[in-house]
Amino acid sequence: MNNFYKKFLILTSIIIITGLGYLYIYKSDLSEASDDELLSSSLDDGSSSNISDDTKSDASFILSLSSLEKITINSDFFSKESFTSLKDNNVVLESVTPGRDNPFIPFSSTTNTTTSDDKEDNVSATN
Repeated sequence: MNNFYKKFLILTSIIIITGLGYLYIYKSDLSEASDDELLSSSLDDGSSSNISDDTKSDASFILSLSSLEKITINSDFFSKESFTSLKDNNVVLESVTPGRDNPFIPFSSTTNTTTSDDKEDNVSATN
């Protein structure tokens, strides 16, 4: 009976600790949400959440745009000998004929090659 009591106490304490941890995390999420509500402004018509989201995204876009306007490109790099000495290493690809006419036909042990004349004969024979 003593062994059963120890297992029960251990299991109960694990459940209680897990529950308290969950409540601590859940309560901290709720307090962060209430902090956001304290910092947001509202209008008379009560549509502050949509406008504040739009305003935040607009402000973010304007900040990004202003940071792009500050970029300067030094074009001296393109006139240096190290850049002009670069060579084009593109490989010209040759056209390759595709695989089999019908890729879903299973392979057979004997390979039969058919020409276009044989195909026409097979078509006329089936009609």
